[in-house]
Amino acid sequence: MRGFVGAVLALGLLVGCGGAEGDTSAEKAEVEAMALCSDCQWLYVRCMSRAKTPEAKASCEEGRIDCEATWCSAAAPASEAQ
Repeated sequence: MRGFVGAVLALGLLVGCGGAEGDTSAEKAEVEAMALCSDCQWLYVRCMSRAKTPEAKASCEEGRIDCEATWCSAAAPASEAQ
């Protein structure tokens, strides 16, 4: 019985278990950019929690700015259009 359940779960994962088949590549790119943008904040917090020197803290800040400039600006126009 466990083997059967495992096989069904594996098949479901391989097939995709449904999902939104109507998504366009533009929608997928927007979702990816939004997900990456949301990562900028927690990466910054993690960096700052480990930064021990002013130089390291400045590096964290620069990294956050770069991250937001790269990923959040890509997600901003789509979110403003809604």
